[in-house]
Amino acid sequence: MLNLPLTQLAQIVSNGGGIEIDCARLRQPEIIQLAAHAGASGAKLVVKNSANHLSMTEIVQIAANGKGNVFFEG
Repeated sequence: MLNLPLTQLAQIVSNGGGIEIDCARLRQPEIIQLAAHAGASGAKLVVKNSANHLSMTEIVQIAANGKGNVFFEG
């Protein structure tokens, strides 16, 4: 996982680069933002530790923004 500021992560994903993120490190609105970028660019976004940090409602909201490009782990 890249240890970069949100703006740089968003730039990578917006340009089609796939990344892994950890829910322990980012807030839910930030994850939604990255998911929306993934949905628009087609980049793959892997969200780790989702079961420990996100509710089902939040997971569904992130998935909707990602349009099939977000994968949830643990």
